[in-house]
Amino acid sequence: MTRFIWYSFKLISILLLLELPFNILIPRVGDAKDTSSYNNLISSSLPDPDGSLNEIINNINYFNTSLLKANNSNLVFSKIKHNRVYILAKTILPKEIVWVPGVIWRQQFITVKNKKGYNIFPVNLLEIDNKSSKVILRPITSNLNGQIGTSSLEEIAKKWRVVAAINGGFFNRNNRLPLGAIRHNNDWLSSPILGRGAVGWNENGKFFIDHLSLKEFLILNNGERISIQSLNSGYIQAGISRYTKEWGERYETISNNEIIISIKNNKVVKKQKSKEIKQKYYIPNDGYLLVIRKKIFKSDLFFIGSTLKIESKTVPKKFNQLSHILGGGPLLINDGSISLNVKDEKFTKSFQKQKASRSAIGITNKDKTILVTVHNSINSNGVNLNEMAQIMQKLGSINALNLDGGGSTSLVLGGRLIDRFPVTAAKIHNGIGVFITQ
Repeated sequence: MTRFIWYSFKLISILLLLELPFNILIPRVGDAKDTSSYNNLISSSLPDPDGSLNEIINNINYFNTSLLKANNSNLVFSKIKHNRVYILAKTILPKEIVWVPGVIWRQQFITVKNKKGYNIFPVNLLEIDNKSSKVILRPITSNLNGQIGTSSLEEIAKKWRVVAAINGGFFNRNNRLPLGAIRHNNDWLSSPILGRGAVGWNENGKFFIDHLSLKEFLILNNGERISIQSLNSGYIQAGISRYTKEWGERYETISNNEIIISIKNNKVVKKQKSKEIKQKYYIPNDGYLLVIRKKIFKSDLFFIGSTLKIESKTVPKKFNQLSHILGGGPLLINDGSISLNVKDEKFTKSFQKQKASRSAIGITNKDKTILVTVHNSINSNGVNLNEMAQIMQKLGSINALNLDGGGSTSLVLGGRLIDRFPVTAAKIHNGIGVFITQ
């Protein structure tokens, strides 16, 4: 009985946390409507001397003062003999808020299996209608003029003036540089790394999730082809990297003993050597920088005045046709089935098993995109990748991709975080923004 009371108390605590954003956001909801099964519950006992609160409540049409309404048909508890833990066997009356046409906010519980039996996760998600011509998704970054920097998702959302946003792909928290694919309006802000998973889409609502690589080659005067390791990336490896104006006005060296080659109008115009990190070099207009690391190439291959050409393509080719791309990993769902292969995407097994806050993007068979965050379960802190894959599958994803997690996990709607307290959210480099057109 003591254990039952403890779990009941923990369930109520989670419900309190889920309820908090609704009360905070009341003055900012606009035309949002609650289509959940227990909406439109208005308390006449609330103090409202000038009538403004009642006007707000009538406009938003969803104010709810009760934390939990349940009867025998809605809540079902069953006892598992193996570990004598009581679990919630059915979803608890999910809330569904139509924020604007084409954007729905949901809060609900999802039950998944694990080695110990079952676990229940409170889930926050935004459902985007891919057929809506007025709702557009785009990658967003913390720095509007380059790729160096981090900010809270709330600040990034305000900079880009989006109605909603979720945190995006991985980055280096120390030097605040991207570590994965970011493509915005056909421009590569950062190239993919390690063949990890990515999501791509266009303005017509076509989405594609798969492993992604960018193959770039330098073609020299003599026809020799040299592979480029990365484009506008904070990921360090031996070889040649390329940096364009999308990176920013200047490039700061990331490692010691780099050779910097300036290219303008497809011709080599300058060669320089750097001995220390954070030395700055201007990126030419109408050109780019080549950065040679680890001295595996002789710099005299690139003599002043020589002409260079760039050949670039994505693998798979389908990503070439998509104007927006964001990387993450690993893949969670592929063609409706759970697909977790952390080894292929150069993640560790411990990363797969680690309990942490998680965020993900999924595509459903109903032409919907879902942006999902999960932080805890009723009886444990965090969620591992196997559980996250099950959650995305139960939410209807036929393809799904894990995004950056932990302190980065955050979901913004109407300018505010709806899944966690702001003081607990870490600064991030990039995300996915939901834009509303007129």
